[in-house]
Amino acid sequence: MNPIVIGYDGSPGAKAAIAFAAEHLARRPAVVVTAYEAWPPAVRGDAAVVDDDARAATEQAAEEGAALARAAGLDAAARTVYGSRKPWQSIIDVADELDAGLIVVGSHGFNGLRPLVLGSVSHQLGHHAHQPVLAVPTAEAVAARKRQKAVGNATEHAVH
Repeated sequence: MNPIVIGYDGSPGAKAAIAFAAEHLARRPAVVVTAYEAWPPAVRGDAAVVDDDARAATEQAAEEGAALARAAGLDAAARTVYGSRKPWQSIIDVADELDAGLIVVGSHGFNGLRPLVLGSVSHQLGHHAHQPVLAVPTAEAVAARKRQKAVGNATEHAVH
């Protein structure tokens, strides 16, 4: 069975992605990927140069994500990626390497210009991944969207 790849950065969205994957995809093996983008890129030969503190923090985040996934019932392993590539590119690289059947990531729920400026990982994965991508919104993003919809519906009804 092809594994799922879960992008993890420690954010509430990433934690929501793990919880969703555990609830809906519990029979699949999972690899929790934390990607560190060295910026500005410091590269020697073919290897990115990562300071010890950044390496430790990245590995700790990946282990935290894998532990959360295991506690939620997934057969999960941690994976860290270091380099000058964007995190979404690193997640795709791992998914391709593992022949993953699905990529699961959290979504911060930004809309409008914000994801274009910030380079939303879920947005980029949706456009560039070779696998299906499932973007799981945080509970806060869902609540905000519901409030926004309610205000829009109320405004629409008031106009008519």
